[in-house]
Amino acid sequence: MCGIAGVIRWSRENRDLARQLETMSSAISHRGPDDEGYLLAAPCLESRGENRKAHVIESRKLNGVCLGLAHRRLSILDLSAHGHQPMNRRKGGPWIAYNGETYNFRELRHELATQGATFTTNTDTEVLLAAYEKWGVDFISRCHGMFALALFDPERGELLLYRDRAGIKPLYFHEDDKGVSFCSELKGLLAANTFARHADPAAIRAYLEFQVVHHRPETFVRNVRELPPGHMMRIDLRNRKTTIRPWYDLVQGVERRRRELPERLSDQVAFVREQFIDTVRGHLISDVRVGSCLSGGLDSSSIVCVATMLKRQQAGESDSLGDRITTFSSCHEDVRYDEQQYIDLVTKSCNARAIKIFSRPEELAGRLDELIWHQDEPFTSASIFAQFLLMEAARKEGVTVLLDGQGGDEIFAGYRKFFFFYMRDLLRGRKLGTLARELFGAFVRGDGDLFDLRAMRRYLPGPLRRSFRSIGRFLHQEALGEAGLQGFQGASSIVERQILDVKHYSLPALLHYEDRNSMAFGIEARVPFLDHRMIETGIALPIEAKIRGGVAKYALREAMRGIVPDKILDRRTKMGFVTPEREWMLGALRPLMEDMLAKPQAVTAELVNMEAIARQYRLFVEGRRSALLPREFFRLLCLDRWVALFNITDI
Repeated sequence: MCGIAGVIRWSRENRDLARQLETMSSAISHRGPDDEGYLLAAPCLESRGENRKAHVIESRKLNGVCLGLAHRRLSILDLSAHGHQPMNRRKGGPWIAYNGETYNFRELRHELATQGATFTTNTDTEVLLAAYEKWGVDFISRCHGMFALALFDPERGELLLYRDRAGIKPLYFHEDDKGVSFCSELKGLLAANTFARHADPAAIRAYLEFQVVHHRPETFVRNVRELPPGHMMRIDLRNRKTTIRPWYDLVQGVERRRRELPERLSDQVAFVREQFIDTVRGHLISDVRVGSCLSGGLDSSSIVCVATMLKRQQAGESDSLGDRITTFSSCHEDVRYDEQQYIDLVTKSCNARAIKIFSRPEELAGRLDELIWHQDEPFTSASIFAQFLLMEAARKEGVTVLLDGQGGDEIFAGYRKFFFFYMRDLLRGRKLGTLARELFGAFVRGDGDLFDLRAMRRYLPGPLRRSFRSIGRFLHQEALGEAGLQGFQGASSIVERQILDVKHYSLPALLHYEDRNSMAFGIEARVPFLDHRMIETGIALPIEAKIRGGVAKYALREAMRGIVPDKILDRRTKMGFVTPEREWMLGALRPLMEDMLAKPQAVTAELVNMEAIARQYRLFVEGRRSALLPREFFRLLCLDRWVALFNITDI
């Protein structure tokens, strides 16, 4: 995994181009601690000598446009210097700066070799270059993996940017009349200091009131956008034009997979089992050590148990696990937030080397600014600090690649809300017998906390939603405007709800946290459930394979029978990376909160009624009923610290 950055200037001026690239690269150096490289392309060689690490090419075919690429390398495949980037294969040919992993690169390499291609490295990067030269701009549709990449073709006079189907790897860009700049992280663009740092009020309202982030291409900073998942940007350097188009369509992928699925439920379960095992096998390919996150839940336990099974069978690339798999788990001394009984069950059955990390509020208070800086934007919960510490522990243990279970709930309808959407659909369709059976099953076998409706608040219509406690009434609505939550509260089916979550309202935020927390310590996080074939299969399954007898993720549970301990498959509780936020906001985080209330940043005060918030916080501290929840106080604190750290000057 790596970091990439680039600058395109529509003018011939390039004297400080190398310095700008170095500044952006330095801001994301944590993403690639093993190597750095630069490419400068200009109509004249004024940039020569500014950066001795740069490869400088003179290109008179770019119509006066100047271009620079930067790359930070985290070595995973072919650890030699042959993997240096930006990379090209022949003089005058295309160049690539690549962040990601292509899990089927060996199959692609074999196919290309049979058609005459030769290779000098063992990297997937070189395979991508050869694939582009053979198949053109649509080569990317043949690639299975996670990636964000820039491909500069001097012969065609264009730069192509691609982002993977699920948006696992990030790519930000800024465009104005002077040119285009892009980077793996927002802080890299801001480090170049070429545009005003104004906050986007719509993003802030969605964050504060609805607990929604990363649901659209626009970011918390105006005029900075993310390239959407499954999209490409073509930058025509000769004509100074940019276009963005999708190269992958999730809806079409789900429809194709639905036609391929077997009809019988037992065969669908077998299909899921075979596909998941094959996906985990591909995600074990590595020339460095691979470990796994383990929460004790179904998804992470499935990954650890399947990887162990492959290791025991000596199949695929399971040697990357070493003599046994190493797992990393977030634990708590407070038993209400602790899952060690399930973690221990899995690690014992797999003979895993178990590393347990305990997150403490005092440490969060001392490292909150560090966490916000790495995240680039405000985040919705202190729970991601547990993941941050887990990634740090992996780096200390010398494990460079971690498998993680992100996406399982989205693609197999594991969240509690999906049960209620299903009940709604059954009621609308007057399928009362099925409705009764599912409700009975939910009471007997389902999630023990299923009927806690507080988690459903943000999906309710406005009047009902406002009957719950909410920060919305304390926002200056005239300054914030609309939140831009198209389709958030409405979906015609479970499938549509799942697609909305994958594309907008759940997965993008989780992947953002995963990427920043892992990259903060030079860790490559891999998410097997988000191989596009797994996404398509999970969503395409009929609802009876997702929720059955009141039990969510039925097909996955049954697919893992005999691999994952039954106690994990049949457990009635569900807990992610959680932290005791109420106690933390009353304890270690209280001084930070009180300092913020006493002297908020100007942007924060412009958007929020801080005097009213202060009154509500006093009620909270005194143990009286407050109109705000602990998590809402935390979100406001996080926003204010972000404004200060990133020097956000206005809205």
